[in-house]
Amino acid sequence: RYNQRKNRLLYRFLMNYTKPVISAVEGYCLGGGFGMAMMGDFIVASESASFGLPEGKHSLIPGAGGTQNLPRLIGAPLAKELIWTGRRISGAEAKEYRIVNHVVAKGKALSKVREIVEEMKGVGPLATMMTKQTIDRGLDMTLQQGFMQEADLAYMLSWSEDRAEGLKAFSERRKPDF
Repeated sequence: RYNQRKNRLLYRFLMNYTKPVISAVEGYCLGGGFGMAMMGDFIVASESASFGLPEGKHSLIPGAGGTQNLPRLIGAPLAKELIWTGRRISGAEAKEYRIVNHVVAKGKALSKVREIVEEMKGVGPLATMMTKQTIDRGLDMTLQQGFMQEADLAYMLSWSEDRAEGLKAFSERRKPDF
């Protein structure tokens, strides 16, 4: 446990980071790398990407969150099969399983991430941060608790400069300047 402490601090940092974390994957994304990619908000993969949690083949278990994140993304039965067999899946198969959001041509994953980030610039940064918090924390809450959290954070945004600028830009039919 002591030897894993530094890694655990990194994982905790990634999972609690307030800004969007988008993983761009080219080539192999196995074991801890796959676990870390899943800690981001979503994954963009190239068609050459290969995902897997092969730790079981070495009598280990995924130690970078794979036993927790993968079942939440694809369901327990499929996660168990992938972990228990150590089978690798392609980027296309990962998209089919809803592990990745986009599959692009080889060498284009980072370009696609940059394209998405450009689109995201049109959304208020505080709204993005609050939405990320609401979704991530809401997964561990009841539906009612999630609705309450959403209402509280929506109310908090009503006092922000971002909201004022967003509404003003909308009424003036222009892009907001966040």
